[in-house]
Amino acid sequence: MIATMASFQSIANKMKASKRQPWEQAHDDAAGGDPLTREQWIDRFALRLAMLDEMQHPLDLLLQLGDELWPSYGGVEPEVVADAEYRAGSRR
Repeated sequence: MIATMASFQSIANKMKASKRQPWEQAHDDAAGGDPLTREQWIDRFALRLAMLDEMQHPLDLLLQLGDELWPSYGGVEPEVVADAEYRAGSRR
């Protein structure tokens, strides 16, 4: 219980220290802990969506969609956003 509380305090402190907007808070890259750049995020989003979509749409279109989604979802894993976009598109 004490360890869990310490973890929550640590997370809260990190959140307070950050003054960046959500769209500027690119997630940490699993490989090195460095935040993704806008271009990296868009590339990873487009590649994941292309894989799910089995390349039915041009890559330029997927890159454009990623560019449009970056301001709202740049702080979320690009693959998670691509998965959600794919699921939403398949229900239409």
